[in-house]
Amino acid sequence: MAIGFGIANVLGFPTARWQTSQQRSIDGDDAVTTIVEPVPEWSHPEFKKFEVIHESRLYFEGRFRNEPIDSVIRKYRFFVYLDSEGKTAFVQATKKLWHEAFRRIEKDQHATLKWEEREIDLITLGTKLAPRIGGGWFGDMKIAKVETAGIFGPNVATSDEWERYEQTGRLSAIIIDFTFGDNDYKLMLCQDSTIVIYRELAEIENLAFVKTILTWIATAK
Repeated sequence: MAIGFGIANVLGFPTARWQTSQQRSIDGDDAVTTIVEPVPEWSHPEFKKFEVIHESRLYFEGRFRNEPIDSVIRKYRFFVYLDSEGKTAFVQATKKLWHEAFRRIEKDQHATLKWEEREIDLITLGTKLAPRIGGGWFGDMKIAKVETAGIFGPNVATSDEWERYEQTGRLSAIIIDFTFGDNDYKLMLCQDSTIVIYRELAEIENLAFVKTILTWIATAK
């Protein structure tokens, strides 16, 4: 089972229970809100753990108790792990979900949160790690009727096809082989700093793995 983390640089992430201001919408419907709650049973020397409860309004045509409805509020829950310095957030959620939640928190009148998504220079990293790369995804392709393309195989990063795809599109993700502990893993590194591990470990091991990957990226030669 794969597991993914988004990585963000943060400042002023709420460390006590916090929620966005409650304001009723213009049409009288309940307003959506986002709540951040520390996980009390969590204890770790390097990470604090928070549960984020994020509401989002879904619009559709429907019926409830024989009355027409056009929307419903859905609750999403995901975890955020904050490093000991309070500067890096490891977010276990889809990019769309956690970006929406973080933007709502940041825009709240009482918020202290400032954040920015990290980015990985895949082109530079790819030249250093070519032998480890087993595939890649390219977006914004300048090819008729093709928006996204993937290419995979041994030594693919040094192939003519890879070079052609780099010239006709934007490298958005690479698949690499990585050794952690005594085992080999495949993982995907995305330009937006999303890290996907194609094998879920225990919770603490996942965090240690992602932290190791970030250090490895910073020092890759």
